[in-house]
Amino acid sequence: MKKNNLAPTLPRGYLVVVAIILFAVVLNACAAPPPAASPAGESGTTESTAAPAQEPAIPTTLRVAMEAPVQLDPAFASSDSEIAILNAVYDYLVDVDENNRLQPRLATSVTASDDGLSYTVELQPGAAFHDGSPVTAADVIYTFDRLRDPEAGLPTADLYSNIVGVAASEGADPTTSKTVIFTLQEPDPFFQYNLSDNHALIVKAGTEDPTADFNGSGPFTVVSYSPEDRMDLAANDAYFVDGKPGVDTLEFIFFADQTAAVDALKGGQVDLAMRMATPLYLSLQNEPGIVTSSIPTNGFDLVRLRADREPGNDPRVIEAFKLATDRQAIFDTVTLGLGAVGSDSPIGPLYADYYSTDTPVPDRDVVRARELLADAGYADGLSLDLYVPESGDRVALAEVLQQQWQEAGINVDIKSIPE
Repeated sequence: MKKNNLAPTLPRGYLVVVAIILFAVVLNACAAPPPAASPAGESGTTESTAAPAQEPAIPTTLRVAMEAPVQLDPAFASSDSEIAILNAVYDYLVDVDENNRLQPRLATSVTASDDGLSYTVELQPGAAFHDGSPVTAADVIYTFDRLRDPEAGLPTADLYSNIVGVAASEGADPTTSKTVIFTLQEPDPFFQYNLSDNHALIVKAGTEDPTADFNGSGPFTVVSYSPEDRMDLAANDAYFVDGKPGVDTLEFIFFADQTAAVDALKGGQVDLAMRMATPLYLSLQNEPGIVTSSIPTNGFDLVRLRADREPGNDPRVIEAFKLATDRQAIFDTVTLGLGAVGSDSPIGPLYADYYSTDTPVPDRDVVRARELLADAGYADGLSLDLYVPESGDRVALAEVLQQQWQEAGINVDIKSIPE
């Protein structure tokens, strides 16, 4: 019996989209949400929040329960807690709103050339880092040169490989210029959206370790940080957006256990709880003082096999995994009917103009799955390690997959890791 690794987080070759998922955020009724945008959810599905039952006064402090971040270098961040923290401290050139429209942040405008091979970005005149230095073309150049450097081992290298140059306008000093020109190898209609990638937060030119002082240009400055405990932030009085942020202080409080975070929410120790398993979220829907709501997003869970090695380089194995998976059962037992059943497309119901209910979802066929595995050389079965983030419903999802796949001769050993 052969043993391989199977990981939901590996970057090459997805196996199957198993479910459109739920991203849960819950607010305590004793504190109102700030008027600024709430923390962003995953890239798709149903994002769940809870709001006050009444209209209390806007608080001066917002306390957020979340899992502890592992990586707070913007170029490497991946978890919801990391992205939420970094969005408070740093800024993008542009962002995408809840209607999937581009909105300015550090950029006041992004203009494409007629041939689509260059984009001119004008920066906010009043944008500055927390140390008081202005945000200039030099900082944007430094950030994107780092993000697209194939030697740096960053997850964005492929995303920005089409960029052949980032520079200030001709003859201008990058350290004072507020104009940046991106030159592309070939036209890319999604380029402006790529500028809003989670990793594309602008860091100051020359920054070697962004976690050393968290010198961003975002709405909050870091006051203190205890990696295992909490991060305290204060409103950036010099922030270039009028009226933002909406609270004076922001406290990120770290919990290793989702239930403990919910208990803290119920007890009034925190105002907002991020990312929890669906049963916990549903348990709060009738909780006194807590109001929940759902916002559609386009996030999904998928399983990845490395396509450059066995067994992921064999289409018969990929098909066997698909046939061994009961997606409807996952939808019913893991996400408890919230979201939608996943198909082999990353486009969910949120994008109605592009989403098709006709996208085929293979019927479960365990017998055929076993035949395909045998044809691929795994007649005695296939054993793998399944790496899964500890957040949300991921472990529960892995356990259901483990049971389903075992019937087809696929045995997985679940390895849960921090997101």
